[in-house]
Amino acid sequence: MATPGEPSKNPILEFVVWLYDQTWFHWFTAVVASPCYWVMGVFYRLENLIKPILIWKDWQNRPLPKFPLALTRNDLPIKTRSCDDCGSYVGTLVGTYVDAKNLQAILPAGTSLDPAHIHDGQHALVMLFGYTENLHFVWWPFKGMSYLECGVAVPHIRIDDNVEYVTRFFYIPILHLNRLYPVILGWMVGYRKAWSRFTTTTNTYSIKSLFKGEKILDAVFTPCPQIGGQKSEHWRELLEEPHVNEFFGDKLLLHYHWDWKNAEMQPVDATVTLHRDFPGIAAGTYHFKGIDLGEWNDGRAPIGAARLSSPFELLLPFSLGRLRGKLRNNQAGPPPGSTQPPAD
Repeated sequence: MATPGEPSKNPILEFVVWLYDQTWFHWFTAVVASPCYWVMGVFYRLENLIKPILIWKDWQNRPLPKFPLALTRNDLPIKTRSCDDCGSYVGTLVGTYVDAKNLQAILPAGTSLDPAHIHDGQHALVMLFGYTENLHFVWWPFKGMSYLECGVAVPHIRIDDNVEYVTRFFYIPILHLNRLYPVILGWMVGYRKAWSRFTTTTNTYSIKSLFKGEKILDAVFTPCPQIGGQKSEHWRELLEEPHVNEFFGDKLLLHYHWDWKNAEMQPVDATVTLHRDFPGIAAGTYHFKGIDLGEWNDGRAPIGAARLSSPFELLLPFSLGRLRGKLRNNQAGPPPGSTQPPAD
């Protein structure tokens, strides 16, 4: 029963969220959905013969590692399993800073920006120009589906419920996709996905609205020479937080576990033209230099762009309860001499 002053909870919603925390339900989903992934993958590969996806062609179709991916000491204390989604991500990431007040206005109810990551009234925003390759369940031996996916994301979100969590969160207010089936899958777990038209060349990326053909964005990327060693520390900070999605008055989390050991990054110069406002960033033409693939500087990530190729494992949805502060010492890599496993 709700305490005085608290809204009554929907028992059906509570049951659905409970289901998402059950391993057996993840396996049920993986078994039922795998043939659908395969069928849609075949259909989309036939479409690609007519209109190929060319973005960063030289980095596409790389061998995948063995899944499930092993966790490290820095990962979330949630096990990877053979019922997880997995695949490869090829795309361009742009890191920039925008007005923090504008970002706060687009966040889900009950969340806010972490003040520790606000610098001179500005907060980080990540632009994503991606191509998801061969999305399939770990246990399924056949190829899955591939699709383009573009949007913006706000890292370092906190949930204002007076509960300590083991991490901050990552919020994606909009994603444009070129395939309908993954759009529907995203809706089922709270992502705000839109079916749109895409055109790509090896280093360009353009989106139009599905029916009217109105321009949404155009982007051009120019690879820069790789200088010095390749580092990814600040991208780990930005990308490895679990995604928090609004879900019928509740919240669901999804987490991309990136395989940085087999990832490759390269700085690129990027010119991005937004023909309409995006959440947190106004319409206009923006120029970004190739990012310095180095460490953070005084807690602030470098501004710029890089292309990325990385295998990933996508954990199926789970609730906030899985990341409460009591799990802080229950990490994927237990302390020396400990036999304590990560959280189920």
